[in-house]
Amino acid sequence: MRYRRTAAAIISVLISSGVYSAEQLNNSPELSSTSEQGEIIVIIGKIPRPIEDVFGTASVITADTINQELAHDIADLVRYQAGISIENAGTRFGFSGFSIRGIGGNRVATEVDGVPVADQFGIGSYSNSGRNLVDIDLVQQVEILRGPASSVYGSNAIGGVVSFVTKKPADLLAKSNSDVYVGLKAGYYGVDSSYLTTANTAFAVENSSFLLSASVRQGHEFDNNPSSETITDEQDYDTQSFLIKYFYDINDNQQVSFSYDDFTRQSETNVQSLIGVGRFRSTTGLFGDDETTRTNISLAYDFVNDDSWLDGGVARAYHQTTETEQLTDETRFSRGTNFHYDRDFFYEQSIDGIRVNLYSDVDFGGLAHKVGYGVEWNRREVTELRNGLQTNLDAGTSTNVILSEDFPLRDFPISTVTEAGIYLNDEIELADGFLLIPALRYDQYKLDPNADAIYLADNPDTEVVSIDESNVSPKLGFQHQISPESNWFFQYFEGFRAPPFEDANIGLDIALFGIRAIPNPDLKSENSRGYELGFHFESNQHRFDLVGFSTDYDDFIQTKVNLGFDPVSSRVIFQSQNIDEAKIYGGELQYAYTTTDFFSSQDSLTAYANFFWSKGENEQTNQPLNDLDPNHLLLGTNWTSADDKLTIAFHASLYAAKDDITDLEDPDQSLFQPRGYAVFDLIANYKINEAFTISAAVYNLTDHKYWRWSDVNGLVEGDPVIETLAASGTNGSIQLQYSW
Repeated sequence: MRYRRTAAAIISVLISSGVYSAEQLNNSPELSSTSEQGEIIVIIGKIPRPIEDVFGTASVITADTINQELAHDIADLVRYQAGISIENAGTRFGFSGFSIRGIGGNRVATEVDGVPVADQFGIGSYSNSGRNLVDIDLVQQVEILRGPASSVYGSNAIGGVVSFVTKKPADLLAKSNSDVYVGLKAGYYGVDSSYLTTANTAFAVENSSFLLSASVRQGHEFDNNPSSETITDEQDYDTQSFLIKYFYDINDNQQVSFSYDDFTRQSETNVQSLIGVGRFRSTTGLFGDDETTRTNISLAYDFVNDDSWLDGGVARAYHQTTETEQLTDETRFSRGTNFHYDRDFFYEQSIDGIRVNLYSDVDFGGLAHKVGYGVEWNRREVTELRNGLQTNLDAGTSTNVILSEDFPLRDFPISTVTEAGIYLNDEIELADGFLLIPALRYDQYKLDPNADAIYLADNPDTEVVSIDESNVSPKLGFQHQISPESNWFFQYFEGFRAPPFEDANIGLDIALFGIRAIPNPDLKSENSRGYELGFHFESNQHRFDLVGFSTDYDDFIQTKVNLGFDPVSSRVIFQSQNIDEAKIYGGELQYAYTTTDFFSSQDSLTAYANFFWSKGENEQTNQPLNDLDPNHLLLGTNWTSADDKLTIAFHASLYAAKDDITDLEDPDQSLFQPRGYAVFDLIANYKINEAFTISAAVYNLTDHKYWRWSDVNGLVEGDPVIETLAASGTNGSIQLQYSW
């Protein structure tokens, strides 16, 4: 609440300050999200360039696409992106992060304006802090890089990169015919009966420019297409997001900026689907009260210089704090007695960092080089705590010992993680349309645990693990421009991920259940070696991309592996372990066809087809990897009227079944195997005038009941939570946008 009052005060002061001139906007050195050629992308090599000049498998999702598709969360964001899905932690905790080509969690580097978001962490049924920490309505574009990217992004990018770029003053003022921009947006989304209100404005005084954005959402549980017998969980949630940016033009080529970003999500959940089942068989009520807040402050210096060997770059310093508080109230009737349980989970991650990313165009050895290089440093402080209180309602007595756990306790010691990296990415223009791209990054990773009294009380005989190691990640790419319309490329890359704090030092001891999780002092860093081979063709009407990939993972970290019964401690021991070898391979195909004069003179029609296929195997056990999504195909058309006022889009998403038991990791269990499915969506946008646009969509037109594999992966057949995780039936959304 303190941050929201501060933000409101700053907004009220800045709104009275003035307007932004068109001349200042055009002269700004700010690296804009768009150009005359199209979208600017920075994610590959951290060198800004038009996306059409990028080779490899990267995607850009713009604010226009977010608006036109009526996306209202990160799942909607990648709805029509083949090979990318969203991991789900259940109806209470919701989306936890991105999965790219079957690799997800903290293995996908996720950033907001160059600042890493907090790591995901969850343990047990009462606690899960995810990475859904961005309101996409304040985003200008999202850049997604598929496959290992440690050669530029270091540890935690072994599965890929998702980079959110929030709006800047220039982005908004480019849409206005005057020197000030104000935009309002309101929406209703039937998938969770939620309402959205967003306000954006940009203006300036002399050399100073400002952006002020605020977004509020209020909604309920997701529609899970329930049958008459389905017991659903109920939830009320709201999010508040604020974005404040200030830019000062030192001159035509230099700029300093300040950014303040605050995101808060609050939810109250009545978990009914688990009551009376399994460990909740004596539970009579289960309620969650959760709040997550991410606050980021950053200072940046941007410059461009076409007359020097140093063409441009950005230096950024930032401080970000993410706090999760999850409070659970549970009532039970057990052994003829009524009990009440308070279970509290607290997770905080504070990160301070500095990044200097530079790029140069130089001639060396008779060849032209476009070089990206930089240094990066950050330090994270990670703290976790669980607390609990059991009250005998009949006797009026309380205890902090629940199921033999003595609260409060920590599941890992307070941890300080320090990372430093230096990288170099060179694009060398060879003769006759050949391009060679070597890249190299050196990283230093250090984990310092602090075993305080709370941690030692639950783990008195545990020796915590410190980690201090370095790694070199190379990459080599090659591209040949066959003709003005076509090229092919090949690249080899390596990735790594240092042992995370929770895997290295997990500590959990529940005597009643006879289980104990222990640290692993011998845990090794994950390493990957991958290859990509691709072909690209683009003409006035056709765009075709075909990519094949294969990635080998060594020492893949598997969390909390069952090591069996230990007679000394009389416990079943769990410990994070390395899988010697794993492999993921597959292919991606994208095709788009554009034509004009389809129904009438000067209208336009675009049709597309995107196909993703993958296979994964644990080569240590010869079992398939379970996390990979089923193969899927996306088809669609987008028609725009001759006057550009009306756009109608139709999308079809077809997913193969996960129906072969040999495709699952554990053939001895009867795991839930969702059927294949096809979902059809219809979306329309109508521009009433230059200022006012109305949009509407109907999703899942046939009301088909289906399950996304990322939502139910690993659940046993018959698990009562499965019904609550079914995807939504037919639902509609509507948006109104007004700007001047």
